[in-house]
Amino acid sequence: MPTATLWPGPYGLGAPRRPVGSAPRPDGARVPFGSALWRAGFAGFVFDDPYRHWPTLGDLDLHLFNEGRHRRLWEVLGAHPRTHEGVAGTAFAVWAPNAKGVRVVGDWNFWDGRVHPMRSLGSSGVWELFIPGVEPGARYKYEIVAADERLTLKADPFALPPRCRRARRQS
Repeated sequence: MPTATLWPGPYGLGAPRRPVGSAPRPDGARVPFGSALWRAGFAGFVFDDPYRHWPTLGDLDLHLFNEGRHRRLWEVLGAHPRTHEGVAGTAFAVWAPNAKGVRVVGDWNFWDGRVHPMRSLGSSGVWELFIPGVEPGARYKYEIVAADERLTLKADPFALPPRCRRARRQS
């Protein structure tokens, strides 16, 4: 299964993506997807490559969205756990028409926006990415790159409200 192995380099995390089954540790064990790696004092990540998957929004969704006639936006925008092309993960989609770039950050990528930049779906202003291995309930936000290169973290407008534990009564 192809993966993206991201190691810090002179220009930050990212750069080379090479297909590997999983990453070997010095003791010979294999590191599962979504794990942090430590090599020579540098941190790295091993992920199933999200960019090998087709977009989860179809042409009809984008057509109806652009016309302002999509009646079920909550089913296509936001975060939706699903199996896509035989791989379990979560599909993320957000409308950010004036953004220069949008990234997904969360617990699975240590809140580092350089790991999962999203794809722009034409002139619709919709940004999308399917990330394998992200489970329901994972905490996330969108990192918006503005035209002047400012980074802003935004909550998902289509996210379900967070569930809070009820306080127990003291007897």
